Amino acid sequence: MDETPIEASAALPSDPYSKFNWDNRHDYPAFSWDGRRDRNGRITGEGVLRFENGDEITAFFRGGMREGVGGAVTTADIRLTGTFRNSLLQGPGQLTFLATGDRIDGHFRDSCLHGLARRLDEEGRVSFVGRYRNGRPYGFCWKMTEYAGFALYVNFCLIHYLYLQWRGLPAR
Repeated sequence: MDETPIEASAALPSDPYSKFNWDNRHDYPAFSWDGRRDRNGRITGEGVLRFENGDEITAFFRGGMREGVGGAVTTADIRLTGTFRNSLLQGPGQLTFLATGDRIDGHFRDSCLHGLARRLDEEGRVSFVGRYRNGRPYGFCWKMTEYAGFALYVNFCLIHYLYLQWRGLPAR
């Protein structure tokens, strides 16, 4: 787990609704709520927010904010799941790219990938292992390449390539 704080100016949140709460709901597309409301009219408990743009949030709300296990599906074909505190994704979570089936399992802080993460392709094969900081790959990162080779990157600069010849794969 990466204990460094999120740099607000550099942050790239994975969740487009990371700042959504009842008090700022008018800053977002119109939505419908399939769930309960408290005596003040705020959304509360478990339910589904459906935005007019097609995005959906399934979560538990307390005081107009996401709390606990939940997720979101966006029209950008991304599904995000994890645990929310004060409407922000915190701790282990998963980001799935629905168009390709790829997914990133990683640690989130303030709705940004922040810490160790791995990316798996649609067949569950590892294609990336590395760290994220403020929602972007950071430091040493390993990317799987064609025919089971790995490329080592440091802050997006290729510094080493390792080719492993696996049985049954053609030599290059």
